[in-house]
Amino acid sequence: MCLIGPRFDLVPGWGALLGVSLATTLLAFDLGAVALFVGAVSGSRGAALGTASAVAAGSYVISALAPVVAAIDQVRWMSPFVWAVGDDQLTNGVTWGQVGALVALGLALIAGTVWAFRRLDVH
Repeated sequence: MCLIGPRFDLVPGWGALLGVSLATTLLAFDLGAVALFVGAVSGSRGAALGTASAVAAGSYVISALAPVVAAIDQVRWMSPFVWAVGDDQLTNGVTWGQVGALVALGLALIAGTVWAFRRLDVH
């Protein structure tokens, strides 16, 4: 897309594009970590998939509706979608704080998953 972008007057900065790609990858990792954590805690594949899907959908809805609904705008900062792509990162670039928040969320979920697996009685 970026190679044909100049034909359509779309010229994203390569640094910003790389940053958004990294942030989107971290977002996908975080959503996978949610599924892994819920699966480890509950032992239910359905609960893991359902919860991860609900978190992804809810986060996206918050990110999408925040500019037009004042009540949702108050909680916009909690949405991982906002951290990854919802704050005009393609134009302004991804900040270290946003990347740090995505990494911290993923590490916290993985730590919780390790804890949950260790408490399982699997022989």
